[in-house]
Amino acid sequence: MGESSEALVSDTHLAELRSEDGSVVVRAAWSWSQDRSTATRYGSNFVDFVIESFYVTPGANAGAEAMHNCGEFNSLISQPAGGQATEPVEIATPCKALYFIWQALLKPPDAPQPRPMKFILPPEDGYIVRNDFVEEMMRGCQLTLEARGFIGPRQHCASAHPASTDGSASNLLHLLQRSVGVVVAKDGSALKLLKDELVNRISWPWLVPTPIEPTRIVVIGEKRERRFCERFYDAAKACGVSVIVMDKPGHWLQDPAGMGASYREDFVPFTGFTFDDLPERIVQAIRRLPYQVDGIMTTMDPLLSGVARAAEMLGLPAAPAESYRRATDKYETRRLQKTATTLTVASLEDLASHLESLPEPLRYPLIVKPTRSHGSFGVSRVENESELVDAVRHALSSAADQHRLFGLRTSDAKAIVETYCEGPEVDVNFVLWNGELLFSEVVDNFPCSGDSALTSSKTEQFVETGSAWPSGLPQDENKMLRTDLLKIVRQLGFHSGVIHVEAKVQNSAVEWHMDDDGVLDLQARTGATAHGASSFLLEVNPRPPGHTDSMGSAYVNGVDYYALHIMHTIGDEARFCSLAGGFRVGPQYHYATSPLPIHSATGGRMPCDLNLEDYGLAKHTVMLRPFFKAGDTVPSPEDLRFPWLGFVMLCSTTSRRDLLEKVAIARDKIVIKLEQM
Repeated sequence: MGESSEALVSDTHLAELRSEDGSVVVRAAWSWSQDRSTATRYGSNFVDFVIESFYVTPGANAGAEAMHNCGEFNSLISQPAGGQATEPVEIATPCKALYFIWQALLKPPDAPQPRPMKFILPPEDGYIVRNDFVEEMMRGCQLTLEARGFIGPRQHCASAHPASTDGSASNLLHLLQRSVGVVVAKDGSALKLLKDELVNRISWPWLVPTPIEPTRIVVIGEKRERRFCERFYDAAKACGVSVIVMDKPGHWLQDPAGMGASYREDFVPFTGFTFDDLPERIVQAIRRLPYQVDGIMTTMDPLLSGVARAAEMLGLPAAPAESYRRATDKYETRRLQKTATTLTVASLEDLASHLESLPEPLRYPLIVKPTRSHGSFGVSRVENESELVDAVRHALSSAADQHRLFGLRTSDAKAIVETYCEGPEVDVNFVLWNGELLFSEVVDNFPCSGDSALTSSKTEQFVETGSAWPSGLPQDENKMLRTDLLKIVRQLGFHSGVIHVEAKVQNSAVEWHMDDDGVLDLQARTGATAHGASSFLLEVNPRPPGHTDSMGSAYVNGVDYYALHIMHTIGDEARFCSLAGGFRVGPQYHYATSPLPIHSATGGRMPCDLNLEDYGLAKHTVMLRPFFKAGDTVPSPEDLRFPWLGFVMLCSTTSRRDLLEKVAIARDKIVIKLEQM
């Protein structure tokens, strides 16, 4: 046995598992690693289990059929390194680790032998932060074939330290019974490399010392479609948090026999969105519920302030309602940074009055957008006064449409006119608790059509066209963005939670450039930079980013914004801080989202197979999010807000260049042939 002041590693022992009737025998090599004190102890306690052979005794049913018929393992024998086999130990209580080993053998005779396994052990007693942490943190790992957790939500886990330093059967059984999950390595070489990989991925404290009580949150206004909210509800379930949905009658989550019934504990019809006294109506509805509520939230930006005010009235965790009101007003946030032009107008007459009273003419280009809106609806770039008038009309109309959609007063719809900033656009995400920055990241946004003065469309120019992780900006600009924008977030009064900020880099040293191969990336900017780079705030969203961006951050950094948002909603500091840990050594992949364009002037029917294999993208595709299901009718492009069939999420473990080459293929070369109707 190897030993140091920090960790213990056993010798390799031999083990034999037998079924109750003796018809199935499994022989394996095993060893254990223990670390009870270092900073990486949560990722350093394992049992390595390598099946060397298994067989069914002659006369028994053959292969997998015998395995199904004979039950589970009944006894265990171990032979310590250099010693004699110990007495058999009866397996009186089956455990999930042994069941996993058994299931690994249930394969056709011509299937590959079971691969090496690494069972994860708790370094100390505690309660599980989220029960799917093994699957969540091992997603995309190139060394593994499978990852599975064994623990239920909020479950207590007892520390699993070897009862002795020998390789006895009782010692092995003790460790397997206390394992919290397993990862299956591709082969023996991968098993050795997995040690460092697990230190990187699960060294954060996935246990907390105090019991986790059952909790319940209410989602007031669930605007997301099923495919875009599955991760949120999965995270809630894994954290042991029940979800009540409160929304208009007829919502897809209402039907107790429908597809959304498994997502929520209950659905509460609510029609109070259209009234000025929204907070009071929420409070009344919550107080009528027959069960305790521990937090409330919304997925609708226009409702953030009202829901926060209701939380204050109910004594539930929330950032100040006034902070939400200011953050969701783009005119208010724009005033936190100096710009050459910032106007807010409520009508075309109001615009004319502003133009007449200006001391000097406006300097174009300018951006026009609603002061309060969701997404990039109603945002336009203008080059002259005529376009300005049209853009203000469009922004006011778009704002009014959204206000009607969310049941808000259309008289509150206003537009902001501001300086257009040249430079790369980014998302900057912050994770805070009590003012302490626990995690942040900068994500590149690919250019929008509105970033070109030559764009043919004068409306909806700033719809997102994809993102790339991690950012390709120079490190000094990356640091500047985090510093400047975090200061603004704190000025607005946000000290805990997940905050999604959108910004540009003014006078950046880089710009987007497409090379001769059609690859779009940030390259050194042509021409001298007159001034140093500075941040240019676009908007502050006091909530997690959208589905595809949240998925990207979980995949690249191991940080799940949905789980964090849920913990913030119930005020669970211990688990919030734990889940903010992420991967120990930072981003694990180069990752991007890219739209799949429509190459059809007439529309058609969505095909069943998108044939990504034909373009060499299958192994690089993390997820495909089509806007249409197979067989759906796809309208002609002019009838769609987005000229896309959906988004594809791509990754590369090689380089940013390799990733962006794949993005270029998705953007320019994939032709999804719609079936003619």
